[in-house]
Formats: sequence, structure tokens, C-alpha cells
Amino acid sequence: MPKPTATKTEERPDIVTLASETIMGDLRDFLLDRLKHDHNPLPWNMRPEKEQAETIERTTSAVRTWVHRACTLIAAGGQQAARGSLVKFQAKDGIQMQINIESTDPLRHALMDHVGQPVMVILADVEQHQGERSAPRVTPDQGALMDDEPKDDD
Repeated sequence: MPKPTATKTEERPDIVTLASETIMGDLRDFLLDRLKHDHNPLPWNMRPEKEQAETIERTTSAVRTWVHRACTLIAAGGQQAARGSLVKFQAKDGIQMQINIESTDPLRHALMDHVGQPVMVILADVEQHQGERSAPRVTPDQGALMDDEPKDDD
């Protein structure tokens, strides 16, 4: 399914919906890809601890990327936005900033043409959306010797 795009200002869809639809599809595609290529016949709790931990790490990394994309889409508010990192800030005779943007960013040429023109800098606070209810649990390869041994979370 192609991702929705806003072509005209008057046709612009709700930004939160656009980001939600995009993130949902991206996460779905990632999970489907993992399921398609996971030929392990063992159920999760019988897989080796190392394999469980690797799967959790790959999934966490991918989801972190998609959450970052969603936050950027929402913060842009439907406007064209080049993504980058603020690497230098100087307050002397006004404020001067250096923002590093990937050389492959689709708006790189528009930015070059826009030197000396007004721009708007929007802060996308991604960190506030990187939390989790709890860390995923990995089933240890070696179980407890006795049923009455204290568990890690006790």
C-alpha cells in the first residue's frame, strides 16, 4: 500500500493520522518480514536466551527508527521538513546555528536556494516517546534448580 502524501495545502490530511498510518504500516512490514524469515520451529520460550535477546534488540532498534520518523512527521505539521542535527549554536550578534543534514535529503537543493531567506526550525523531541511499559523478558537457558528460588523481579 503506498504511503499517503499531501500534494496541496487544501488537501493536506490530518498530520497525526498521516504519521500514524505511516508508522503502523512500517511496523507491520517489519514484523511481517521478521515472521516470514523466522524459520525457527521452536516457540519463543524454548528458544535459546541469546536468540531471544538478539530478536528483542533488532525489534527495538527498528521500532526506535519508526518512532523517530513518526515524531518528525508530527512535528513538521504538514510542512516540508529537512531532518538534521543541531551541531553548533552561537549567541553573538543574533543567534547562529549549524544544522547538519544528510547530503541525500530530498530538500537539500531547496535549502541551498533558500540561503538568506526566512526559515523555521522545529524541534522534534523524540526522546519523550522512547519509553516502554517494561523491558521484554528473555527466558533463561538454565531454569531455576528449585521452584522456591527468588525470581529477578522479587
